[in-house]
Amino acid sequence: MTTMTTTTPPVPPEKTIRYANRNSPERVQEDAVDEQLKKWFLFTPEELLNLSNHLLKQMQKGLEEHGCLIQMLPTFIEKFPTGKEQQDCIAVDLGGTNLRVMHVKLTGKNGEYITGATRKKKIPRKAQIGTHRDLFGLVAEEIGELLKDANLVPVVEGAAATGAGAAAAAPVGGGFLGNTNNENDAFDNNVSKTDHVNMNDPAGPAFSKIGSSPNYVKNETVSLSETPTPVTQPPKNPLTSLPPSATTTRQRTNSYPLGFTFSFPLHQTALGSGLLTNWAKGFCATGVVGEDVCELLENELKARNIPVTVQALINDTAGALMSGTLKEPDSCAVGVIIGTGTNCAYLERVDRIHKLHLEVESGAAAGAKGATSFSLAECFSSCWEPTVGSFFRTVIPGICGASASSSLMSSSSGEAGAESTVAGGSSSSSSTARINKEAKNHLHHNLMCINCECGAFTDTGLRRTKMDEDLDAESSNAGAQHIEKMIAGHYLGELVFRTLVELQESGMAFVEAKEHGLLFSDHPHTVFETHMMASTVASPYNDGRGVLRQIFGPATWDRKMSSGTTSNADNASRRDILTLFKVCSVISGRSAMMAAVMIVSMVRQILSGQPERKEIVIPVDGTVYKSFPKYKERLNDHLMSLVQAAPDIPKDIVVVLKDACEDGSCIGAAAVLAAACREDNS
Repeated sequence: MTTMTTTTPPVPPEKTIRYANRNSPERVQEDAVDEQLKKWFLFTPEELLNLSNHLLKQMQKGLEEHGCLIQMLPTFIEKFPTGKEQQDCIAVDLGGTNLRVMHVKLTGKNGEYITGATRKKKIPRKAQIGTHRDLFGLVAEEIGELLKDANLVPVVEGAAATGAGAAAAAPVGGGFLGNTNNENDAFDNNVSKTDHVNMNDPAGPAFSKIGSSPNYVKNETVSLSETPTPVTQPPKNPLTSLPPSATTTRQRTNSYPLGFTFSFPLHQTALGSGLLTNWAKGFCATGVVGEDVCELLENELKARNIPVTVQALINDTAGALMSGTLKEPDSCAVGVIIGTGTNCAYLERVDRIHKLHLEVESGAAAGAKGATSFSLAECFSSCWEPTVGSFFRTVIPGICGASASSSLMSSSSGEAGAESTVAGGSSSSSSTARINKEAKNHLHHNLMCINCECGAFTDTGLRRTKMDEDLDAESSNAGAQHIEKMIAGHYLGELVFRTLVELQESGMAFVEAKEHGLLFSDHPHTVFETHMMASTVASPYNDGRGVLRQIFGPATWDRKMSSGTTSNADNASRRDILTLFKVCSVISGRSAMMAAVMIVSMVRQILSGQPERKEIVIPVDGTVYKSFPKYKERLNDHLMSLVQAAPDIPKDIVVVLKDACEDGSCIGAAAVLAAACREDNS
């Protein structure tokens, strides 16, 4: 068995701040802190394998029926990229932290691709917690700006174009794909980067802690230079027309194809349609749960006369997986995200997705009998309501084909309306029940990409600390996503801060700071972001000290910690820095352990149905995985241990962790769109 991963440069050695005298009171205190942290956050190999066993059972149950803890959502991706696809399109990645819009060209040469105009923007808190129009209006506006930046559509000044103005704004004679005189979108990386000003958080302290998003990399908006250099010979586009697409019934003539990566749980009813089952990562925008996110986006695009149609919808984990298949179509079988949130996707045999079979059978029976409903599934979305100081929970019945009318089954057009009542009296689109019709056309295929939504996993063996439980209670999705809250960057920094409070209040650490009036509990609204953890682990003495000074205020920390003798103050400061370093290390280590549990469960599930595989390549994306010091190595070590310990994994299997390609979610969306349009004999 072999595991591999991309390595990061070693962390520079720091000053030693451990005491040599093992009998000193300070060293005894250190050891007590070590033992407590191990008790709270570390798991034995046996515990980790047991968690994998339980997760595997939940995954298999999720393939059998709807409404399970692990949703195991079919993506309807059953034509996978091979690296030979040729496609020009727009790709959108709506993630937990950032929004990216990109012009992508797949060349068809061994998975090579070129990115053109690109826009990146941190999603304002107002859009995360506002209405569906706030969120999808933001996406539509960024798409419109990209079209202008790349000169893909004439700019209509003034109010929204109508009539002749709208016609002028639409692409003519091939437009986007046929324009070979496009100076601004020459795919020459002629871009400039400017800082993006963050909006103030309108939600106040209730959101400023749990709702804040980690930012490891400086937030940027990427757009074309205001004074692009003209090109003498405009680049020729080898694709002069868009291949025919049958990914969705929502098609508009003279519109640009778009691949949409939506990084939240989706119940997909077709490749180009999907309903949000529940929010995660601190989002709780209203009017989205139970609705088709593609239609919500297209409504905002139409309102702005932006000629773009969503042709493919995927989750970010599926995006990471599909971007990997561009280069390694035969071995890439799992995609993983470890960033603001966490999740896995993998390739499953269609004949083992039993709920697809059941829906076809029940759909046919319901059509014959004139029944008006199928099996019910309840999906929950929790949302903090600051005006009343409590959580508002919605229950969405019937989104898994639940309240489809019998007319859908007999409709010749396949688009007969079927309304499904959701919380608040709203109704979902007719795409709700389309899965029963679509499923019939997929059962003969071999594999389908499954979006696991395994961040929802919980189990009695998933030991949660008081800090975990308190964070969960104050989060925007209380009672859900327990393993995600142990792994994802959205929560790790807050867990560190709550652990510091607990250690100080119990008298185990930060004793001198407490004696000087420096109390973590006096700063309940401190936003301890995950990038602060990363800097502390990378450089404990320099950056760790800076983190503590930032929490209490540099002047206050320096003044109070310098009282008394200089040597005592320096020793106290060093002890506090060491404790902070240990807390950051052990919590990030637990994150890697839990991520390894998820990944090894994917490997075991794949091999149980595809034992002929000898190699499984796993592209991993996300800022925690790519940017947190030593995270890749720790994840790889834990995964290797679990792969070797699992009794159902052959000893000669090769499991390879690798970095997902840059902008993997966008590239994956483009690849899925291109694969769906590909004409082959499969």
